[in-house]
Amino acid sequence: MVHPKLLIIGLDSAAPALVFERWRSDLPTLAGLMARGAYGPMRSTHPPITVPAWTSMMASRDPGELGF
Repeated sequence: MVHPKLLIIGLDSAAPALVFERWRSDLPTLAGLMARGAYGPMRSTHPPITVPAWTSMMASRDPGELGF
């Protein structure tokens, strides 16, 4: 069975408007990946703190379920 490839690029604390709009022409590699794939801002956890947010994204669990 062939599995599709998935690449997740996370820019912690980067404002989506800056990455997706203002800096897009300054980031040609990222712009190329965005043109060939799907992208969007991540809806974060509450509270939006780095460690629980990334752990929750990778585990598909609420921060409370993970002990945060």
